[in-house]
This record gives sequence, structure tokens and C-alpha cells, in this order.
Amino acid sequence: MSDTHADCHPVGTLVDMLKKRRTIDPESCALWIDNQRPMTYRALLSKVDQLADRLRDAGALETTRIAFPMARGAAGLVGFLAASSVGICCPLDIKLRDEEMDSAVRVLNPSIVLYVDRRDASESAAFGRFGLPRVGFELESLAGDDDRHQIVYPAGSETRIAIMMQTSGTTSKPKIVGLTHANVAAAAMAIGDAFGLGQADVCLTPMPLHHVHGLISAAMSSLFAGSSIRCLESFLPSMFDEAYRNLQPTWFTASPAAHLSLRDFYRNAFAPPPRDRLRFFRASSAPLPPSTIAELEAIFGVPLIETYGLTESASMICSNPLPPMRRKFGSVGIPFGAQIRIADARGQTCGTDVEGEILIRGPSVIRQYVGDDVSLRDAFWGDWLRTGDIGRIDRDGYFYVCGRIKELIKRGGHSVFPTEIDDVLCQHDQVAEAVTFSVEHATQGEDVVAAVVTRAQACVSENALRAFVGARLSAFKVPSVILLVDSIPKNAMGKAVRRDMRRHFADRLSPLSRPPVGSIEGILLSVWQDVLGRGDIGVTDNVFLFGGDPLNAEKVLNALEQHALWSTATVKTLIAFPTVREQALQCAADPAHADNVLLHGDNR
Repeated sequence: MSDTHADCHPVGTLVDMLKKRRTIDPESCALWIDNQRPMTYRALLSKVDQLADRLRDAGALETTRIAFPMARGAAGLVGFLAASSVGICCPLDIKLRDEEMDSAVRVLNPSIVLYVDRRDASESAAFGRFGLPRVGFELESLAGDDDRHQIVYPAGSETRIAIMMQTSGTTSKPKIVGLTHANVAAAAMAIGDAFGLGQADVCLTPMPLHHVHGLISAAMSSLFAGSSIRCLESFLPSMFDEAYRNLQPTWFTASPAAHLSLRDFYRNAFAPPPRDRLRFFRASSAPLPPSTIAELEAIFGVPLIETYGLTESASMICSNPLPPMRRKFGSVGIPFGAQIRIADARGQTCGTDVEGEILIRGPSVIRQYVGDDVSLRDAFWGDWLRTGDIGRIDRDGYFYVCGRIKELIKRGGHSVFPTEIDDVLCQHDQVAEAVTFSVEHATQGEDVVAAVVTRAQACVSENALRAFVGARLSAFKVPSVILLVDSIPKNAMGKAVRRDMRRHFADRLSPLSRPPVGSIEGILLSVWQDVLGRGDIGVTDNVFLFGGDPLNAEKVLNALEQHALWSTATVKTLIAFPTVREQALQCAADPAHADNVLLHGDNR
């Protein structure tokens, strides 16, 4: 552990702990206001103290929930530190629509609204509709040279809640996570230890601050290490590149979506990013395919470190170590600052390489959710938090995340982890992104669908991608449908939320009911409609998506035999060509059935 961390025991509030750091070197840079202007620790904490006084004047107490529609950039970090030092900071995504913001406020039930005053009357009025006291501030109006406040360590304040966040967890009802000052400090210091952060380090992050990735993994870990951070006000690859070239960071952290954007940007950039000071870069919030990791490492010339964490653990608790320690692709690494074990359905610890639920505990992990909902009590086994993730541990102590329990697809009695299919699809050289999800199925219970974004100028078909997956995975894991799409929707953290995909692509997953052309299509469509009991499917609809399965395919083949049509077809043939139009073309192209073409009409 570094000397800086040894001086920062979790006593008092986060601001109290940072004030102790300030006594070591108050003039060192803590935060970059923009790409040129540094803010020292002295100035940062002076601004925080002044804003905290304003919140106290508005009536904030230790238990007061302070809603903060959180701006990115330096102002967001100052606002968080001030709100958490006085009461409980409830960060909100400033980009939420009014209905979403209203819902979040109802759930979090704040008493005060803190906001960055942008001199925007409509924005100020929008925050005013909550009917709560408002405290607006401008970063530049807070003085950076006010030393009125001395270091104070209120007894037990490290155990009170610093930040309250809403998370959907594994249920449809939102959970409220309350992270204490001690939770946040423990996570920040563990991250600093894992990456060897010190005063010479500069972090660059495009991540929003209303989630633990940007706020704790990037910002608080940097501050607790005595280093500096630049929080971008928004993310565009060109904006990142400008900040990167100006600040020469030693590390940066981003979501997979941001990493993919950077990869595409630097492929076409005039000049590659400088490598002079960068030590490593980090990915979190969702997994990245190994091929993408290799591409990114070729661009930046340093290791990309994959990590694992949750809101409930105040961000990262597991990471691949930096060189010279061993890094394993596909693994989220080893624990840092927390304990992890894999448990079976009874809560018993699983053996090596046996899949089970990931359980965690430690100083950064919550002991309970906010509220007294009986359903939340099942989220713990003793003092172990149930993450809802399925994983395993290998003989070297490295952990692997296989998927979410709630995302596990049950297809005809088989268990399918969607992440496994994502990874295989992304191995295809023409695939840029992929997300696999489930849809309801009449006989299988659930069916497997994947949405794929191809690379620029790519030319690959759905059937080719299905064949690619089929050559690498068992047949029950091959998606019935692969949707070729322009983009995959993501949340504010750049994560594709699988449960939202079915709704987002609903139009692509509904039958088009196109009529047949030619008698072969007519016979095939009539047979499939009879077997499936659905008159709404058409010749371009995937019959397996709308109730087809291997048993139904056998019935179709038997019916076709009665029509003396396509006797060489097999169940595998029908699965490989899942629409009536494709099947008709295969039938018409079969040399053994020239007579059928003459008899029934040519579908070519």
C-alpha cells in the first residue's frame, strides 16, 4: 500500500479524508477544469466547503437526501463532494426525460435539489417543478482560496450513507443502494492499490458521474491516490482525443461502447494516440470480446484491463492485475479489497471451475439495501451479497463471469448464456457489436435472438453468421434469428440492456405476413401455417421464431412428402434456411426436383 493510502484511513466523511490528504500537498493538482486549467486540492476542497455551507443554509442535515441532476465534468464532482459531506447525495442522470426524472425523484424521495446553474431559465424551472428547496451553483463563482475550515473527523460519520443510487438489480422493482463513506473510501483505495496509483498519475474519463464507474472507479480512486483527473463534459471520440493529447494521461477508463467508438475513430485518425505516458487503460460495465481487446491494445500500446464490480460494491472488486502479474483473457481477474466466492443453489461453495452464483462481501460492499422490503432480504446469504451473476473460479484464483441469472435463456430445457454467443459473434471479422437476448416461444419456452452491427462496408448475411456460430457452439445455442442492425441501444453507462432488446426490436420480431409467389412457396407456406397453427406468418418470416422447432420441422417434412415435394430436405436444411422463401429457393435449386419445378412453378 502506498504512503498516500496509508494516510487515508476511513474515518469521517469523504471530504474529511480528502482534507487529510490536503495537508500533505495542498498545491498538487486534483482536478482538471478543462484541458488547460488545473484545480489544486486546496481549491477543490475550498469550493466544496463553500457549497456545503449553502446546502446547510438550505436546511440540509446528515440524513437529508439531496437530489443532484449530475453534470459531467468538474462541477459534478464538486457537487457530489459537497452534498455527501452535508447529507446524502442522490445523483441523477441530467439527460433523463421529465417522466423518468419524476419517477426517480419519487423513488429516492429527496428534500433538496442541488443543480449546476447554467443560466438556463427553462432548466431551472424544470428542477423547480419538484416543489423542493433548490440550491444552484456555478463552479467559477466558488472561491478556491478559502481556508476557513479545519480538518474534522466527526465520530462515526464514516458509517453514514454518502450516496444513494437506484438500481434495477435482478427484479423489476428498483432497489436503492446506500453506500457509506467507508464503502466509497474502501473501494477507492482498493482501486488505487490495484493499479498502483500515485501523485504522478493523471486519469482521463468520458464516463458520467451519476454511476459508480465514473464517480468512484475513476474520480474518487484518483483523489484518494493524490493524483489528478479530467472528467469530460461529454463523450465524442474527437473530444477525447483532444483531451488525451493535451493531458497525456497515465490511464483512462471507459465503457465498452466508448472503447468501440475510440477504436473506430483511431482506425481512421490522421495520427495514432501518443504512448509516452500511458500505463494502462481499463474497461468496465460490460465485457469486451478478446478480438476487440487486441485491436485496442494495438492502438494504445498498453494493456487493457478488464474488471468486475457492482453499484452495491461501490464499483470495482475484481480486476486482472497489471504486468508483470499474469493477465487472463476472458477472466475478470482476482479480488481487490473484497472477498468473492461461488455458491450453488443452497449457498454452498462450489469447487474449481464449477459454475454458480457469485457472492461478495467486504468493506466496500453494502450490508443491506435501503428500505424494509421483505423481497430485498433474499439478496443476502448471511453477510454475503448475492450478485445475481453466474460465474466460476479457476485453479489459479481467477474469476470468470458467465452471465446474469435473470438473463439466462431457457431454450427447450437447455441453458444458454447470451454472453457466450456475443463473444462468438464478435470473433467474426465483419462483426463490430453483438447482443443476444431471448424472446418467448410457443414450444421451447424461450428462443435465442441476436442483434448484430457489422463493420463498415461489411457484406455478411444472417445465415452466414448463424453458420459461423453453429460451427463453434452446440446447435441449441445458435440464434434462430440474427438481426442486422445499424446500432444497438445502450443505457447511460454504454451498456446494452438485454431485457430492453425485445421491445426495441419489436417491429423486426413481428410477422410481416407477405404472401407467396409461385406454387412452391404456396405449398410450403400452407404447410408451415397448418403445422404451427398460425395464419399470420408469411414467406419472409422466420418460422422458427414463430413457433417452429425440430419436432414441428419433422411434421413439415412429412407433409411435404405427401405433396411429393423436396424429399431430400432434412430438419437441418429447414433450420439452416428458416424462411419459406429461402426453403422454396433451395427446393427449386435441387437438381433432383426439376420435375417438381415444372409441376409447381419456378420460384427462382
